[in-house]
Amino acid sequence: MRDQDKTRQQLIDELDGLRRRKRNAELEHIDAQHRQTEEELAKSKAILTAAVECLPFDFYALDTDGRYILQNAVSRRYFGDAVGKTAEEVCPDEEALAHWLEGNRRALAGARVEQETQLQVAGEHRHFFSLLAPIQNGGTLYGILGVNVDITARKRAEEALRESEARYRALAESTTDIIYILDRKGTLVYANRAASQWIGIPCNELAGKRQADLLPPEVAQAHVKRIERVFATGEVLERDEQFYFGPEQVWLRVHLLPLRDETGQVTSVMGLAHNITERKRAEEALRKAHAELEKKVQERTAELTTANKELAIFRKFADTSAQGFSMADLDGHITYLNPALCRILGEENAEDVIGKHLSIHFSEETSRRTLVQVVVPILERQSDE
Repeated sequence: MRDQDKTRQQLIDELDGLRRRKRNAELEHIDAQHRQTEEELAKSKAILTAAVECLPFDFYALDTDGRYILQNAVSRRYFGDAVGKTAEEVCPDEEALAHWLEGNRRALAGARVEQETQLQVAGEHRHFFSLLAPIQNGGTLYGILGVNVDITARKRAEEALRESEARYRALAESTTDIIYILDRKGTLVYANRAASQWIGIPCNELAGKRQADLLPPEVAQAHVKRIERVFATGEVLERDEQFYFGPEQVWLRVHLLPLRDETGQVTSVMGLAHNITERKRAEEALRKAHAELEKKVQERTAELTTANKELAIFRKFADTSAQGFSMADLDGHITYLNPALCRILGEENAEDVIGKHLSIHFSEETSRRTLVQVVVPILERQSDE
C-alpha cells in the first residue's frame, strides 16, 4: 500500500508506534546508564569501605546531630559498634568527653580542629592525635569527619628522650670537665657550667658565640679546621691544647666527637675538655728532675773517670816503687798492696792477702789508730769538698 493510500488513522498508529519505540529505546539507554552508575557507585563504595577499613587508625563520621554514621575496624575495636550512637554513649572516659563535645561543636561550626587527647582504651591509658573536619558542600553541612591517631609510642619515646636528656644534662652540668656542642661553623650550641666558669661568661650568653669570639685568632682558626675535619670524616680527634683563661695558663686534653642523626649524618660536634694542667706540671717537673739527674750522672761519671785515671797512675807508681803501699776499706779489709809490701810482709802473691783483715799483719791497735787518725780525716775532707 502506498503512503497516499493509507488512511489517516493508520498514519497516526504508525507515528505512535515510532514514538513508543523511540521512548523505549531512550528508557533502555537511561536504564543502562542508571545500572552503570549504580555499578560504579557500588564499586566506589566498596573501594572506599575497603580503604576506610584498612586505615591503621580510628576513622569515623558523625551526622549533624552528632550520631555516628561511619566507623572503621580500628574505631570498632576501640569503642565497639557506635553507628547510630552519640559521643555521650561511646566515649569511655568522662574526663575526655568534654573535649570530644567541644571539638564536635567547633567542627560543626565549620572549623578544622586538631588536638591531642588522652583516653582509657581497653583499660590502658593512651595518647591520641585527633583531627575533626566538617563535611560540607557549598553551604550545606552534612556532618563531621574524625580521625584519632594513636601516638602513645611517640609520647613514650619523647618522655624517655626527655628523661635521658635530663640525666645527661645533669651529668654535664655537674662535671668539672668542659662540655660543649658546636655547629658546622664552629658556633656554640651548648656549653655547660664548667665552660661558663672557665671562660667567665654566663651559660645563656655562650650559646651563639663563635670560636673567634672566645679564642685568639690563630687558635680559633685552628680549632675551626679541626671541627670541619670531624664533620668531613666523622672521626674522633684528641689533642692536648694550652689555653689562657685570664692570667691563668691551663692545659686541656680536648676530644672532638661527631654527633649523628638517625640517618648517620654528622649534625654537630661535641667537645670534651679535661683539665690536665697538674699532670703537665708534674711531667715538666719530672723532665727537669731527670735532666738534673742526668747532669749529675754525667758529672759523677767524669769524676770517676778522672779518679780511675789517677788510680791507674798511682798503681803504676806503687807497683814499681821500692816502698810498701796498701789500701783497705773502712772495715779494715785489704783491697790492694804493692809487690814491695808483699816482700816486706813475707807474702808471695798479693792475691793471697787481698780481702783479708789488716790484723793478720798489724795489731788491732795499729789498725784502729790508722783508721781514726788517717782514713777518717781524709774521707771527711773529701765529703766537705
